[in-house]
Amino acid sequence: MSRGGDKGRLRMAARATAAIFGAYGLAWGLAAFGAPLGVWSGLSPADAVTLASLIGLLVLPLASLWAFAVPRAAVGWLALGGGGAVLTLLGGLMRGTAP
Repeated sequence: MSRGGDKGRLRMAARATAAIFGAYGLAWGLAAFGAPLGVWSGLSPADAVTLASLIGLLVLPLASLWAFAVPRAAVGWLALGGGGAVLTLLGGLMRGTAP
């Protein structure tokens, strides 16, 4: 009996988790990076957080769909999860330098 169907299910699960968790991580990272960037550029803190969160909410469904379009699930995980982690780290570093 062939187990080829299990391999396809595993690939789809990898893409689905990248679409859910990786896209959420990227949206979180955009909000974490965009808020101090907005304050640094002259917006009030409330406006900067609101704008960064709205941009993150716009990117979330696009990133989720993109996770299914990439040729390999590992690329989706690397771009979405890694990009979100880098943006979150940069946002944390920028928080201390905002005027």
